[in-house]
Amino acid sequence: MALAQVACLSPSQFHAQVKDCDGLTPHQYLLKTRLDHAARLLRESTLPLIRIAEECGFSSQSALTTAMHRYLG
Repeated sequence: MALAQVACLSPSQFHAQVKDCDGLTPHQYLLKTRLDHAARLLRESTLPLIRIAEECGFSSQSALTTAMHRYLG
């Protein structure tokens, strides 16, 4: 994991420290950040959903929709 190397930690140490700090795993934190950005773009921009999905790092519009549904319930 590149972030663990930057922090001079092993991947397991990095995972544990991020979880202790934020209460989320690094993957959960990244997904939450991407979904929060997507939600902000949906509210504040006129971009089509496919462009928002691409800009937020999702492979497709349906991947964003599925992740958003799981995140928001």
